[in-house]
Amino acid sequence: MRRAYHAMRSGKGGPVLIEIPAEVWEAEYEGELDYAAVKVQRAAPDPDAVKTAVRMLLKAKNPLLLAGQGVLYAEASDRLSALAELIPAPVVTTNPGKSAIPESHPLALGASTRSRPKMFTEFMAKADLVLAIGSSLTRTPFGPGVPAGKTIIHSTNDAADINKEYRVDHAVIGDAALVLDAVIAEVGRQKGAGGGNALASLKEEVAAAKKGWLAEWGKHLDSEEMPINQYRVIRDLMRTVDRDDVIITHDSGSPREQLIPFWETTAPGSYMGWGKSTQLGYGLGITMGAKLAAPDKLCVNIMGDAAIGMTGMDIETAARNRIAILTVVFNNGVMAAERDVLEISTKKYGALTVGGNYAKVAEGLNVAATRVEKPAHIVPAIKEAVRVTESGAPFLLEIVVKEGYDFSRYPLAGL
Repeated sequence: MRRAYHAMRSGKGGPVLIEIPAEVWEAEYEGELDYAAVKVQRAAPDPDAVKTAVRMLLKAKNPLLLAGQGVLYAEASDRLSALAELIPAPVVTTNPGKSAIPESHPLALGASTRSRPKMFTEFMAKADLVLAIGSSLTRTPFGPGVPAGKTIIHSTNDAADINKEYRVDHAVIGDAALVLDAVIAEVGRQKGAGGGNALASLKEEVAAAKKGWLAEWGKHLDSEEMPINQYRVIRDLMRTVDRDDVIITHDSGSPREQLIPFWETTAPGSYMGWGKSTQLGYGLGITMGAKLAAPDKLCVNIMGDAAIGMTGMDIETAARNRIAILTVVFNNGVMAAERDVLEISTKKYGALTVGGNYAKVAEGLNVAATRVEKPAHIVPAIKEAVRVTESGAPFLLEIVVKEGYDFSRYPLAGL
């Protein structure tokens, strides 16, 4: 058990499985338990590696920071923002790393799966050096890759990640918080004072790129169409809730691709990004876990009708245990993401059709629910849902939406 807790809490955090023979598990223990809590062990970086990394960063014409979930685990978001401003350099994140820098920060470019904000692509394209920190840099169709031709500095707390997927030019091994502390201090030594004009100019460049991208998507975000446009729901949700007080997640498939580019985080840890394993319905369970861990937060899961078809009965668990989550269901009556790969079964058996009234299902499971069919009713329904969750009960908000094939997919050249 001591080794298990050490493995779980130190290095690259994660679950641990212990196999115990039944006869041992059932045996009575004789003696006194000698338990002492296992402390978290953190590794600091090699000072010479830090010096080299900073020289490379400051020499680069267009450096870019790529932050992963390790920054969140290390609770190092403030340090990441500080380094970005000090260099200065814009910041992108992986899907699990989303909110490692609050995306309301003027140097934040957003996160990526298959979809991403346009400015993510633009700044990645012109970057000559990428500092990846708190990320394994694992190649996946559901995360940002690093295009060919970039100088890569890879910082992770697991040496086995280095050169696993990419040939890196330099590595800094260590806990993300300790690495960022050391890099910030070394930048201060090597760079000295000044650089305010460069920071101001970069902020203006990022703001202009973001404004242009949002203008392209204005017709979706402000749409009055029926069935309702998913991006209108995301826009109204962002404007109605206090994002500083939210933990939100998506489900697999279209909700993931729709939410990640456009949901602007304002606080570290306010977004649970996932999806490399793509199982439908997972978001419902982790939202309940988030609410148990942070009972004062508004915990939101956005899922599709195919996803609620997989795990939707589990909202009864939330009702029975007074786990006051908000579940938003995008009901478009179709498993839209699979259209290109289920042509024969769709033609013969209607495989993509998944119709239903999920508000009625929720009510049958003792969960308060509302079904929304008009854009003007979105905000009042969100406010009602929040009031119910604040009373200590879960709520299901079903939105009748369009099929929705429009995704913010701007390809990264060189991948």
